[in-house]
Amino acid sequence: MLVAKQLKQETGFTLLEVMVSAVILAIVLLGTGTGQLVTTRGVRTGYTNSIATASAGGMVAKIRRNRVNLALYNGASFQNTGTNSPTAVIIPTADTTVQKDVVAWGTEVGASLPGSISQGTIVVTTPDGLSIPNQPPSQVVTVTVTIGDGPNDAVVVQTIF
Repeated sequence: MLVAKQLKQETGFTLLEVMVSAVILAIVLLGTGTGQLVTTRGVRTGYTNSIATASAGGMVAKIRRNRVNLALYNGASFQNTGTNSPTAVIIPTADTTVQKDVVAWGTEVGASLPGSISQGTIVVTTPDGLSIPNQPPSQVVTVTVTIGDGPNDAVVVQTIF
């Protein structure tokens, strides 16, 4: 009898309690790892969007400096396929300043995001209704930078000259 009383007074965890605790711990660790993965992806997306926005703004500044040749930028584009320099450049003009600007733009994006697929396009339009009397017609410049191939990977900067 004395032995039976001593066994009942001993405390500790049963095997079932230990197994339930292990399952709960595994679920918590899996959730933490998933959360960290999502956060890392969000930081990467924010970084690429910042690079795209800065490069599009930089291209608008280059166009503004060469404003007399504004129309020559229309249709210019670059494409990078994971290299630091553009793998394809389309420049519908022989103007060397425009050519240098577009090549430098593509190189800047490629060097900022090595290994990423990226492309940039410039569209210059003269929409109706934006003219000011006694002034040359206003033109809208749209600079688009796409990094990656997803539907939400494009950054568009528009300005009126």
